[in-house]
Amino acid sequence: MLLHFRISVCELVRLKEKRRQTTFTPQQKLTAAFLSLLPQMLPATFVVNNDGREACFCPLPEDADGLYVLFFNQGASHGSKKIRTDAAQLGETVMLPVLFSPENMSDAVLKTQMLRHMQAHNAVVVAVDCSKEVRNGLCRAWQKDLDSLGGKVPSGSPNSKSAGIIRSNGLPFGTFAAKTRAHAELRRCWRLLAVALGRDDPFAAPARGASQPAVISSFDGILYTKATDNFTGLKPHTDTYPPPHGETGQLQALAYVHPPPQGVLRLGCAVAFYPAKAHSLWRDYLLALVTRWSTSPDLDLRQSPLPGLGSKKGRGKHRFVLGGPYLPKKDATKLSDVELQAQALKLPPTLRCLAKDACQHKTTKCEPEEYFKQWRSSAHCAKGANKERWQLLQSVGKAKANRNDFSANLFRSAKDCLKRAHRFGAPEKVNAWLSIGGRKRRLTKTILQPSGVVTKAQKKVGHLHSFDGKKKSRR
Repeated sequence: MLLHFRISVCELVRLKEKRRQTTFTPQQKLTAAFLSLLPQMLPATFVVNNDGREACFCPLPEDADGLYVLFFNQGASHGSKKIRTDAAQLGETVMLPVLFSPENMSDAVLKTQMLRHMQAHNAVVVAVDCSKEVRNGLCRAWQKDLDSLGGKVPSGSPNSKSAGIIRSNGLPFGTFAAKTRAHAELRRCWRLLAVALGRDDPFAAPARGASQPAVISSFDGILYTKATDNFTGLKPHTDTYPPPHGETGQLQALAYVHPPPQGVLRLGCAVAFYPAKAHSLWRDYLLALVTRWSTSPDLDLRQSPLPGLGSKKGRGKHRFVLGGPYLPKKDATKLSDVELQAQALKLPPTLRCLAKDACQHKTTKCEPEEYFKQWRSSAHCAKGANKERWQLLQSVGKAKANRNDFSANLFRSAKDCLKRAHRFGAPEKVNAWLSIGGRKRRLTKTILQPSGVVTKAQKKVGHLHSFDGKKKSRR
């Protein structure tokens, strides 16, 4: 039997938003049932594999409750968009496979499986915890953070409804983000994948007297999209470092809570972990804690905690910043290491424990010559295919590198690569830099987004507006 509805689109939306009410008319009940059968549009992250094929991920309605994590490297082309919940069944969208029950796998088996997925898809999805209790606890933590801000997230910069990324008011330092980053199975999966990819173990054994391993984490954006938001996503792009053909990206994890709270299409958190070895990373980590500026995976201070352009004063605690008192960035950057550490240890308990663990670990400054020697004697060493770059690294290791023998860009790129490998505990970056080699032509569809602390000129490289239809390639 066919059902005929004489009801406007506005009425459908209004009824969908009022599904919590206790009494419905017969027509409203029938309409609500009809709405539940319609496919939904969900924000999804996609990653392009080495064959140029795009695969998406977001938890679907039929998936078990819990915490799902997408691991990928920013060096792969990726982005975000909306997909229909039935798109996978209709064959319109390729979905990334999911590894379930990692707690039942040994470290060796889980590491092998994650590495296989990573090599095949440039990404791996793990259902790190299929538990309603974990899901409900994370949702309560998010609601607690929202209540601290008066019940809703301010609109406008540095928040983006179109991209579905929230960075204001110290939310990356809030209860929800902290509970997500502290999840034991998420950390286990990160450690196994990082080591399998040739990175240093970020969760080294804790120092004597420390209760937790000395680990540095990013304070990246919250993935938050309401049903009423105009989510458009991010175009395919690759995160890279200057000079334009430098080594790319960081290992990144996007942790999704499923199902999200009522009226929310996506709730999650971007996560990255690094060993507390490099002094520069340690300092940036403490700067983020005391200033409450959100960071990228590179731990550069990316966005102020105070809502800016486009935000309204609103009701309640619009300019409230989670995590207690904070310092202005301009004042914090002037502090010495000792003064910065003292300020960090004055923070409220939830943030002070993070600073305390990091402060108990000895850090070092990067010396490219010494780091090259360490890398060459380690199991991570792989000479690569580019002879010129290998000769340059050898010259750097012997402190005999001469700018007259190599191009200025290549010389700077080698030094930058060694520093980043030390900073992020990622010796595999040296292997990636060696394997690149030579000049490459970039197609119009490949958008390079410079990462980390870069100049204004370097930020323009690969910007969306610099690629129009008339330009087939750039050198």
